[in-house]
Amino acid sequence: MIEEFYNKTASIQRYQKIAGTNKMEYGTASEISCHLQPMSAEQSVNIGGAISKMFVMWCDEDTDIREGDQVTIDNIEYKVKGVEDYDL
Repeated sequence: MIEEFYNKTASIQRYQKIAGTNKMEYGTASEISCHLQPMSAEQSVNIGGAISKMFVMWCDEDTDIREGDQVTIDNIEYKVKGVEDYDL
């Protein structure tokens, strides 16, 4: 199965209100196993992105990840720009 290719641990952060204030910050929502790879130049251009600046992350389909979340892998932060479900 696809889980055999998961070789990274990702921390998913979600923008949340700070209790007792009107301020917002990223708070850790969960940690998951995943696979991260750069998008091909063709994929990146097709969705209006910059070549070598966009990545695809594969994870379990029941993972609670949303557009706007932030993902940290190997101390690098990635902004979630879209989420797609695939029936593999």
